[in-house]
Amino acid sequence: MVFHVADVAFRASHKGTYQCQGGWRDRLRNSLSGRWRTVVESRVHKILTFPDHLRLINERSAAFRAAVAAAPRLDMQVPTHPERTLFDLVQHVGMARRKSAAIVAAGPADAPPEKSAWDDGMGAPREREALLAWWTESIEHLTSALREAGPDRRCWTWWDDSPSPQTSGAWARRQVPEIAVYTYDAQLTLGAPQPLPDEVALDGFDDCQFTVCATTVAWPHDPAIVDYHATEGQSWRLRLSHDGAQVARFTPAADADPETADASARGTASDLVLFFYGRIPLESLKFEGDRRIFDQLAAWDPSV
Repeated sequence: MVFHVADVAFRASHKGTYQCQGGWRDRLRNSLSGRWRTVVESRVHKILTFPDHLRLINERSAAFRAAVAAAPRLDMQVPTHPERTLFDLVQHVGMARRKSAAIVAAGPADAPPEKSAWDDGMGAPREREALLAWWTESIEHLTSALREAGPDRRCWTWWDDSPSPQTSGAWARRQVPEIAVYTYDAQLTLGAPQPLPDEVALDGFDDCQFTVCATTVAWPHDPAIVDYHATEGQSWRLRLSHDGAQVARFTPAADADPETADASARGTASDLVLFFYGRIPLESLKFEGDRRIFDQLAAWDPSV
């Protein structure tokens, strides 16, 4: 399973489907099918709504735009993507939003739409003001498609083996941590990275666990339990076995579980997300247990 490498594609890219920016595939919302264990709700866990995700898409997109607008040059190298300039980053992230918009607009489908539905072949303009306008237009394409669809429209997704729904609402949720992490990249390029807002990071890491990590594909190593703890008060348990990867939310002080984790990582929700997307190393977190499990997770791709 793809884990914390910089700018990895989702597992679905190995199926020739949707290329995505960042980390694991996330398992969305609390909408589980019968083949998944019940999610244990943390007392402090908040499930954000579709309007929340639309609001956060706009907020993080505005922060991304502000970072690009403040950059002295568009040819600055992005530290987390040495092969890309800031211009390249804007074009890459903007194109992905346009593709997401086209997928949502297409509705129920067995595959994503043809490239012509979201890419006119012209690319992003290189002049700064025109580039910023193109970015704004990209986000408007996305939010307009989401608003028109509402949260429950069925549509193609690359997470069909996850407990997350195959809906426009799930696409809305997926956009938030992606744009937030790329905003961090743009800010880092200027030398002024900001942590992800708590609301974004907590929901985003939850999304990463349930959409990206959870799978029914058999874990190819010894069974293991991995716990993640956000200092804001939320925790997740990832069980790895021949049944696949199953995720549950839990409250360590309240949930009576005789099993102890084989490995765990603790940090702010922002740092957990940034670790997950490969922006910071494991050493930036407080981790315990068998580090090899994190390495095995990084190398595991259930789609191949």
